[in-house]
Amino acid sequence: MPHRSEKYARQAIAASGLTILDPRIAFELRPDLWASAQDCRITFRRAQKFEGTHRVTATIEDYGDVLVCTRSLDALEQRIQWIAGRRVLAVKPAEADAVPPPCDPSTTPAGPIEGGRAPGRAGEARRPGAAFA
Repeated sequence: MPHRSEKYARQAIAASGLTILDPRIAFELRPDLWASAQDCRITFRRAQKFEGTHRVTATIEDYGDVLVCTRSLDALEQRIQWIAGRRVLAVKPAEADAVPPPCDPSTTPAGPIEGGRAPGRAGEARRPGAAFA
């Protein structure tokens, strides 16, 4: 069963050719999918990708920057305005999803990890209740 935010996005793409991936707009358009605005904000998945769509960042009046997935870039600002009900101030290609760099052992506070245990504790065995002794 698809997640509620995925259901919202797929139905929006099917109906209008685009989806605005922002929980405020999603709840405004589809309050039937969430119990409350807070529920929508907490459970909404922004990091969604849909086959055959372009990812752009739109700056919408009163909302700021939001991610939009669209099948076509034709008249995109106008189409977003029709759906969001607010002026579109700018549209630009979405930045690639940021992947955090791998952890460098020289920058970790305790240095490298030896055999899956912190330095100095490699020989210690964990026993039940040891933290409370």
